[in-house]
Amino acid sequence: MDPGVPSFPRFKWPKHLPALSEEQQRISDDFMKHWLELLPTRYWPIETFNHTYPTRRLPNQAHWRTLELGAGIGGHLKYEDLSRQDYHCIELREGIAAETRKLFADVTMVTGDCQQHIPYADEYFDRVVAVHVLEHLPAHDEGALPDPAHRTGLQGPPPTRPRHPALR
Repeated sequence: MDPGVPSFPRFKWPKHLPALSEEQQRISDDFMKHWLELLPTRYWPIETFNHTYPTRRLPNQAHWRTLELGAGIGGHLKYEDLSRQDYHCIELREGIAAETRKLFADVTMVTGDCQQHIPYADEYFDRVVAVHVLEHLPAHDEGALPDPAHRTGLQGPPPTRPRHPALR
């Protein structure tokens, strides 16, 4: 018996997601919103770790720029000191992005796919945050996933991940 990861199609990368009808997309968006509201209450110990870990190593400067990929309903934002940074988010789902805009008026929220286009100049950000994002990206192969560490000019070895040309 092989103890490794089964070779079911859902475990192979890149993922090939089926096209959704409008009704299926509405259901998917509604489920995602529900999940994002449930996650911090049901799994709060893990969520606390996931959201406090990125704040442990902040830029050594008075003010900085942060980009959060896949911001959802702003679950990570309450862990950030927004008074010390210009905070920008990219969220795939417009309905979820609109709710986050209402809750965090000082945050710049952009709706879009971080795998396709990041609408900022190279080296614009001092740090990039991605909580609960990378494992959901369907195009998780070389050349499909953003490389925020390279584009932002961060020092030190970046986490292992493929690169996206928009972030070079």
